[in-house]
Amino acid sequence: MWCVIECGSEGEIFEPEFFKTKTEAIKYIMDDSEECYAMYSDFPDVQTDYDDNEFEAQVWTDKFSFKWKAFDVSGKLM
Repeated sequence: MWCVIECGSEGEIFEPEFFKTKTEAIKYIMDDSEECYAMYSDFPDVQTDYDDNEFEAQVWTDKFSFKWKAFDVSGKLM
């Protein structure tokens, strides 16, 4: 089982999302970060980055950032 956590630079931690597979978790990270980037795309300095080795994504400007990170929690729930 995989858990995705999203947090913001102001200390926000959003409700975790759970997925049965790593593929589902990565797809969620990609989709959600792309949606976030689209929301802020009119900001002149908005940037985005995705690291498939670390299972994480980030959208940021010089004023704020949002980060998504996936964790394998399979062995931790039993």
